[in-house]
Amino acid sequence: PTEGGYTAIERGNSGEAVEMLQNRLTELGYYTGKITCKMDSATQLAFKKFEKANGFNANGNASPEELQVLYSDEAIGAN
Repeated sequence: PTEGGYTAIERGNSGEAVEMLQNRLTELGYYTGKITCKMDSATQLAFKKFEKANGFNANGNASPEELQVLYSDEAIGAN
């Protein structure tokens, strides 16, 4: 599914989209691991924290809608 130019990212996905996700989660303070380009459990856990902080149902999978918020100036960072 694509919305606003973003494609959903789920566990097991890998590649450039996951690399961008990990970099953005790092910028916002949610992810402290290595940039692996893989949607692994550590990345999912970091994304769940982002989801909770930004008012989404935290399931660890990145929907197009959530990605739109993640990459926007409105994204709420980790405390």
